[in-house]
Amino acid sequence: MEPIVVFLRGNSRRHWAEHYANIKVPSGANCNLNGTRVDGNIEVFQNATLVLKNAKVDGNVISKQASQIQISDSRIDGNIEAKTYTPSFSVKNTTVDGNIVCDQGSRLQGGNNRIDGDIECPR
Repeated sequence: MEPIVVFLRGNSRRHWAEHYANIKVPSGANCNLNGTRVDGNIEVFQNATLVLKNAKVDGNVISKQASQIQISDSRIDGNIEAKTYTPSFSVKNTTVDGNIVCDQGSRLQGGNNRIDGDIECPR
């Protein structure tokens, strides 16, 4: 298991069925993960994108001014947070054991989710 993955600025990376401790997607990077297992957190920084499908995340997914967070057909054991402006924020067909929190103009889209915590997103 790799301890951490950092995607270089401007790179677009796709990973299938890999296992990581934590993932940080730096400013401007694009990250597509399919069937990936993450034991910790995924942090997505300014103007970066994350597309997460068929994944298992034991920690949190955190947007830090990301341009896009798209999560589908996955399981998140922690929280999904878009507390800073994230213009494209979607969660579909996903189980979240924690909360989904958005603020600063981020709008949650999606549906058919199972959320064990709260959804805290202004309308």
